[in-house]
Parts: sequence; structure tokens; C-alpha cells
Amino acid sequence: MAGDRSFLIIEDDEIDRKKLCRLLKNEIPDSEVIETDSCEKGLFEMGNKAFDCILLDYHLPDSNGIEFLQN
Repeated sequence: MAGDRSFLIIEDDEIDRKKLCRLLKNEIPDSEVIETDSCEKGLFEMGNKAFDCILLDYHLPDSNGIEFLQN
């Protein structure tokens, strides 16, 4: 069942993004993890797939987490 999990990481700090990705892959090896560094790219990914969980940074270069959630 864990292999059916999909995650979207929206984080502009590459080090933090890679840490989150590694953590998820270690804890749920068969999960799908998609990474983006902006709200625009995150919205694009969400248009292509329904994710089980989205990890969203608050301060992003093109918006903030609250504005993203309102979209």
C-alpha cells in the first residue's frame, strides 16, 4: 500500500528539498516524490497529477504558501 503514495515537494531551497526527498524515499521506498522550486511549477505538477501529500514552503520566489493554497 505504501508504494501507492505520491508526494509533491514545493521548496526553493535545494538542500532542504533534497533532504525531504531522501527522508521520504527512505521511509516509504516505493513512493513517488516530485520536486519543484516554485508555486508556478507546483501548480503545473498538480494539474498533471493528484498527490497524496504536498509539502509546501511558506516563502517562495514567486508567491507564498497562503497564496498558493488559495489557488
